[in-house]
Amino acid sequence: MDVPQDILEFMLRWRSKGALYDYKRVEHCFDGFFTAFVLYNFLYDLICEYDPARYPQSGDRKRATEVS
Repeated sequence: MDVPQDILEFMLRWRSKGALYDYKRVEHCFDGFFTAFVLYNFLYDLICEYDPARYPQSGDRKRATEVS
């Protein structure tokens, strides 16, 4: 899948954020989880939008639990 540069930069920026947290601190664990959650949501939605014939799921819940 060819990913546009702006989307790739978005994903890499969020991934970099997750690497900066000190996971020995509770607040950083929460922030790290939230960062990973945002990236996860973005990625499964992107996959469905790029290939709707293969991933016809609609709605956030179905996309989050059925797309792999």
